[in-house]
This record gives sequence, C-alpha cells and structure tokens, in this order.
Amino acid sequence: MLITIRLSGKELKEIEELVLRGDIDSVHDFIKYAIRNQLELEKDRAGLAELREAHLPKSDTKVRVRKEDNGKIIGYLGTGVKTLRFPPIETTKFVSLDTSRLLERTKYPLWALKNKYFPLKFVLRVIQKIVFDNEGGKIPVNSLQNEIKELAFQMREEMEYLDNRLGYKRGYKIATGFPTNDDKSFNRFFNNFVVYISPDGNTIKGMLYEVGFVDIVDGNIILTEDGNNFAKLYSPIIDGYFQQKEFPGHPFSEEELNFLYDHIKQKVISEATLYLFMLSQIEKGVDTPEGLNHTIKPFLDERFPKHGGYSIKSANSIRAGLTSRMVELKLIRIVKKDGRTFYKIEENGKEFKEGAKEWF
Repeated sequence: MLITIRLSGKELKEIEELVLRGDIDSVHDFIKYAIRNQLELEKDRAGLAELREAHLPKSDTKVRVRKEDNGKIIGYLGTGVKTLRFPPIETTKFVSLDTSRLLERTKYPLWALKNKYFPLKFVLRVIQKIVFDNEGGKIPVNSLQNEIKELAFQMREEMEYLDNRLGYKRGYKIATGFPTNDDKSFNRFFNNFVVYISPDGNTIKGMLYEVGFVDIVDGNIILTEDGNNFAKLYSPIIDGYFQQKEFPGHPFSEEELNFLYDHIKQKVISEATLYLFMLSQIEKGVDTPEGLNHTIKPFLDERFPKHGGYSIKSANSIRAGLTSRMVELKLIRIVKKDGRTFYKIEENGKEFKEGAKEWF
C-alpha cells in the first residue's frame, strides 16, 4: 500500500536536522519509527502510567521495558535503573601533548555531527579505567570499540530516560550523540566522537582526538594530560546521577564548564574563534538559525579557507553543530517565539566573549 504523507516545510526541516545530527538515519526511518511508537503507545496506553510511575526515582526498581521489532529497539520507557558505574580513577598513565600538534588538529571547524561534549566525558572515564589496568597505558582502537559498545547503548537508554524525566526538549537533550542500538549508529558514534583512522593511516579524525583529549600512536589510543584532567572532574551525571541518585541541574558542573572554556580558548582555536563569531552575530541581532546560516559561510571561507570552499549545506551543518555545542556549554540558550527559534546569549557566553580578548 502506498500512502502519501504531507509535511509542512517546518516539520520536514526539523526532521532533516535530526538526520544531520545523527539521531535518525533517514526521513523514512523517522516516519517509520514514529508510526511504530504511536502504535505501541496506543496498545499499552492503559498500563503506561503505572509503569512510568514505578520507574521514577522513588525506589531502586530494576525493571526495564523495551519495545522491539525484529530484535531492533525502537523505543524505551524510562528505566531510572542507574546501574552504570564510571568513577574517576587516579592514574599517571597519560602523555602531555605539544600545543602546536593540537593546533594543527583544529585548523578547521569540527564537523556538524560532533555536536556534544558530554559523550567525550563518558568515553574518557572508560579510557581511564582501561589504561589504569593496562601496563603500557596504550589501548588498541578495536579494543576500545569492543569495550564501550554496549556501555554506549546503555548510556543512550539511560539518558533518554533522564531527558524524559527532566523534560528536556530538542536542543537540550543529553541523549543526543549517543548511539541507538545498532552497529551502524555505534560506528557513526565512534568515528565522530572517539576516533577514526583511515585505512592508509594518513587521516585521523574524531572529536576526542581533535580536541586533544587522546593521542594516537601506532594505532593505539593514549590518554593525554588534558583528557585525564577533564575526566577526573566531578560529573553531575556520571557521579551525581549514577552514583548518588541525584538528578542533575545541568550535564556539566561549573568546574567542568570552566575547564572546557579554558581548554577551548587555549588549544581548540577554531572552536573558540567560531564561538566568538557566533556570539558577536547574536549580539548584533543575527539570532536565528537562518540568519546565522547566512553569515557563517563567508566567515568560514575567509577564516578557514579550504580547497573548493564550503557549500551552503556544509556551512549550515557546521552552524547547527556549533549552536548545539554552545547550548550544551551554557554559552547561549534557545528561545521559542511564534514557532520560530531564536538564540540568546547566556551570562557564561558574555564572560567567555570578554575573557577571550586576552587570547585573540
């Protein structure tokens, strides 16, 4: 049976942005999962309220409810199980990374799908544990993939519950970036947030590597001093939520945010430069996704020139990734008005802009 679905331009654009961010593989999948989830919701509506109430953090219930179709998870009811444990570990098995090498890694902007910093915190805690138990402190890339795969799926599930429990809407969801329960999604997560090494070994990418929290030597991952220092800071989610059963006010503590601000300003120059550009544009009144899309392309072409330049689509994608990271870092916030999205500068954003004068 062929069914035609009519979507407004706004709805289609929002779905396409989800696809660009990596939350959904395609528009077709979004529609398919939306239909399946609604069918399951209607089927179980009578019992949903009781199940959800049982999963609120009033007890330590260990019941997990999943909806599956041919083995593929298509939705979760919140669990609140809080069984994941990634405590900070004191280790001296890290290396200091020369700043000039790091500056070379961030010569160009981070790609759009690398749209959150919190997944890095999760991966770093896992790496800390592995290097602590590893005599040489080196982790083969394949070993790390195997180590974090199921953990990453569990993190997605738990963060979806947390987003639902805290009422986090689009743009603020902590689950964004973590993989759904399939190999394709996990590979995309690992390549974008951890590391990707080309078959010939000449190209190394991945957000964890690009911002200097790990180094790669002979195909092995090595924790850096900056990565170790960020990993050991108290996390409202990993330490507060999982360990102490406290609901976080924000994915990052103030100490974590200040660490990231300083690290970005000193060692991830392309990121800091683009933050300042975005803040200055919003300050001038260019405060919508459409407006920023219009101004960012010429800035990218001028400040980060590359062969062939930036297409409108790639420039817009880079803008989407930037605003997502800036919202997560409390530099800007999202304001909805008459169905439109606007960005406003947070107090932290004003301080970041003011403090960056000494760096640029």
